[in-house]
Amino acid sequence: MTAPHRHHSVEEAVQYRPVSHRRRVLIFLLAVGAAIVIVTTMLDPMARLKSSQQQAASAAAAQRAATPPRCAAGEDTGCLGGKADVILLAPAPAPVSSAAR
Repeated sequence: MTAPHRHHSVEEAVQYRPVSHRRRVLIFLLAVGAAIVIVTTMLDPMARLKSSQQQAASAAAAQRAATPPRCAAGEDTGCLGGKADVILLAPAPAPVSSAAR
């Protein structure tokens, strides 16, 4: 007669393997990094908005500085409000209709 089949309990089948030291350090560093991000976000939630507003203000100031001066009396080129040179292409020839043939 054969020996009875022994059934293993769940506890025996899944053995506990301790977490390695390297893995523990990684988990700790990730937790600390996440905590730092959360705390800094909670302390200054408007930081991103403030920096983008400052960048927009400096860009507007740079644009104002780059704008050419207004035209003086009798001046019409190279100034704000003057004439601009325009290059035009020659118009395309009109298509020949079948009734004109």
